[in-house]
Amino acid sequence: MDTLALYLQQFAEIDVKRANSLPYKTTDILVGLHLLRYLVANDIFQFSMDQIDPLFDALRSNDLNGVTTWMESEAWQTLLQLLQIE
Repeated sequence: MDTLALYLQQFAEIDVKRANSLPYKTTDILVGLHLLRYLVANDIFQFSMDQIDPLFDALRSNDLNGVTTWMESEAWQTLLQLLQIE
């Protein structure tokens, strides 16, 4: 979890509603295969396939709005709270 927190902190200033103004897309945050595997396989807070499938679909189709919507989901917000990232 510490490594995940460090990884996500580099994106802590992201305002997902203004992603077009950033030098990278919000899809860049979640596209890493190791991160995606961790989200469904960690021992502390696992995402169910029902929770993660919409993210996979959005990433597969390069749908920035879908990723943004997923990042506003209760599950993702709960994980961020556990990591104490605002």
